[in-house]
Amino acid sequence: MAPSRPYSGEPVWPTGSGNYSAEEMARFQEAFGPVAARYHRLRRVAWLAGGVGLGLLFLSLFCDGIATLLFDRPLFKGGVPYVNVVCIAYLISLAGAKIASPRLRCPGCGGFLETGIGRYCPECGADKLQTDLLRRPHCASCGSTMKSGLYGVRLYRIRACTTCGLMLDSRGL
Repeated sequence: MAPSRPYSGEPVWPTGSGNYSAEEMARFQEAFGPVAARYHRLRRVAWLAGGVGLGLLFLSLFCDGIATLLFDRPLFKGGVPYVNVVCIAYLISLAGAKIASPRLRCPGCGGFLETGIGRYCPECGADKLQTDLLRRPHCASCGSTMKSGLYGVRLYRIRACTTCGLMLDSRGL
């Protein structure tokens, strides 16, 4: 299967979206830009907070276990209260970033971008979606397959609206 097309720097126009003129598409992309930037920023904050919080928790448990093994007494008396407070603060910031992330809606048709796959490919915006043997959507134009991971996590990027085919973010969400 061919990988999706790499980003070349110039704006990418959807192949199946005949509903909008070039000026309207540029205006919609410009209006969606700050929403996509906020989504990317809050997603980075959430990943960083979750990673640091879990890493700190595991590191403290590991150091406490090593100290107990070597010196026959724990490193932290009475458990790990300071680390627990810091880990809870990181988890609260993770939840805050997830809650504050914007609902992604297409500025052209008003459809939600993360609620499923419609008629158009979310990777390239083409109207050539088919299904493979496992009943997953597969685009004949760009060759990408829309897979879902564990607990319904999507394993593909959303660059275009799946309802109208409007190319919104060339980096992908």
